[in-house]
Amino acid sequence: MRHYFIKGNAGSFPLKGTRMRSILPTIVLLHSVVIAVIGATPAHAQLETTLTIGAVSNALSNAITDFKSSLETVGGEVRGVGNSLQANAQNVISDIDRVFGRNVNLTFDRMDAQQRALYRDAQALTRQVRDATTALATKTGDELRRTIAEADISAYNISYSLPCRTQTPRIVYVATPRLRLGRDTPEITIRGNFLDWPAASEVTVDGTPARVIARSAGELRVAVPDAIVGAITAERSVALRVPAENRKRKIFLFCSTTKERLELQASATLVPRRQVSISAWIKPTTLVAETRKQLHNYDSGKSGDCDINTDVSQQVCAAEGWQVSDITHFAETGKNCGSNAGPPNVSGARCVHVPARLRGCGYRKYLGVKECKGRGWLSWDMSVGLTRDVRQDAQLQSFTVNAEGQSSWSFHYKPSENLRGPTWSYGARVQVAEGNKIEVYEVSQAQENAGPVSARLIDGTLAITLNDGSL
Repeated sequence: MRHYFIKGNAGSFPLKGTRMRSILPTIVLLHSVVIAVIGATPAHAQLETTLTIGAVSNALSNAITDFKSSLETVGGEVRGVGNSLQANAQNVISDIDRVFGRNVNLTFDRMDAQQRALYRDAQALTRQVRDATTALATKTGDELRRTIAEADISAYNISYSLPCRTQTPRIVYVATPRLRLGRDTPEITIRGNFLDWPAASEVTVDGTPARVIARSAGELRVAVPDAIVGAITAERSVALRVPAENRKRKIFLFCSTTKERLELQASATLVPRRQVSISAWIKPTTLVAETRKQLHNYDSGKSGDCDINTDVSQQVCAAEGWQVSDITHFAETGKNCGSNAGPPNVSGARCVHVPARLRGCGYRKYLGVKECKGRGWLSWDMSVGLTRDVRQDAQLQSFTVNAEGQSSWSFHYKPSENLRGPTWSYGARVQVAEGNKIEVYEVSQAQENAGPVSARLIDGTLAITLNDGSL
């Protein structure tokens, strides 16, 4: 005689032939209704209908094995969530064995409604377990815990949505574990299973009735009461209490249900409103052109050689740091015997070359005696324009701001487009007030990080950031 196995909280037990056949259509119908109501089973966008149920079960088993191996590398809270996922995913494999028995080669087209639902859910859960395995290597913190917890919610929902299963509500994780008032919407969101019973129950936050914003089998979203929000002067945890129903089902009497009231609890951390006051300044230096005139003159004197013919060009240079901008004046102030100077020309950045030649008038010879016809001389004056860049302080610009719920600010030095080759200095005093706690931080170009405050000044724009994770 063929036996059917039904799983309850106390284990599995068989029902024999005729009796089971008489209630099976009702059970299948009830399961279909439950699946429609729960609505929290995984998506089936990637359903593969050519696989046998045996192949689907093996794929899930392999995914669990891989997850278990990866889980051994982590600890703490993640390990606890991971162990729960393993246990509930393993329950799904056991359910497949019970529902399909020896029909491991059964394909989707030959299954009844209950079998198809389990076939779909097992494939979707396999993908979630694989994603959780990947997350162990690629994610951290809340993101990692959330990925594993969502797979756990799906696995639990698959098993306890089967016909005649006792459905015990549970909270798996708080999706909003830390709320900063004034920045985050004061709402607490929890995720879990069978959270929608009873629909009209009163949820409380720290004993104060709270408005339920949304409620479904998998999620409950609650507004933190104004009285609690207004009383937060320091970071503290608040308790969320959720009345729920444990629905016990019995295989006899067509899976009759008895309801048992229970209370679920969770907590979230509320952080006071954060008031930030910033006093900042930016002071640049800029290059400014400094100019001056430099006078030069030359006087060769009278040469004792009346036959002189020599180059007396001059290279006139300014001091280091100066450059020649122009030659404003040049004149020969005296010359004789064909001596000449000029025109001058700029030579390099800081020099002027004055070409010149000194000539004598020569000698007359008479009866073997030389007589000087004239001595040569040359003199000139020159005025040269010089320039150099000097660095000067530009105008200091101050900024003040008072803000709430903001974590980054930018301040732009407005006349920066008029600066040439600027260098920058800045300073900022940042006061952070959270309820009755006040902290002050100071940053500058010499110390760009102080506690949770960091600052950078680039091209005249000062950016100040407050790291929320440090507060």
